[in-house]
Amino acid sequence: MNLKVEWQAHEDEIHIRLTANIDKNQYVAFGLRPNQQEKVDMINSDLVVAYYDDFDGSYHAVDYSVTARTECNGVRGVCPDERVNGRNDAAVISGERRNGITTITFKRPYETSDQMDIEIPRHQEEKAIIAVIGTLNQMKEANYHSEFITTEYDVVDFKAIGDNRCLMTIAKPPPRYEPWPVNTIRGATNLSFTL
Repeated sequence: MNLKVEWQAHEDEIHIRLTANIDKNQYVAFGLRPNQQEKVDMINSDLVVAYYDDFDGSYHAVDYSVTARTECNGVRGVCPDERVNGRNDAAVISGERRNGITTITFKRPYETSDQMDIEIPRHQEEKAIIAVIGTLNQMKEANYHSEFITTEYDVVDFKAIGDNRCLMTIAKPPPRYEPWPVNTIRGATNLSFTL
């Protein structure tokens, strides 16, 4: 699993670019978690789940909140904010998928006035982050995931000038080889092989 995260501060919003080596049925999630959580956990996180929809060729960035280690039931779980009386404060700016590498750039306001969101500070302050790659369910939604890209107490300063820390670098995907054609032996009753 590989992920590169870049961001750029703007006046009222932040632009975040996620570049990940993910399959067509996977998502990449990046966001904030409470600073006091030393252990990497999605609980109480504020994430943006980004993915490519192979059906119509569209790119998505969806604001999520995580309140339980379960699929969203409309009240608790890993839920798009809109399903639990919040708002989707993330919006796709651009997307690209090439050679198994998906890049999605989205924007989010610093201040959202959404009770589900963790505020991104306008001044220099380190914030605890979380990054996850997982599989989308049939409704194109993320579920709780325990395989994290962030494995430690990772922090970033979104207002730091000229700082675009890369969590993990993108590796070139392994080459895909075509299998040999199937050879069928017919009409033989006695076969011998030498290896």
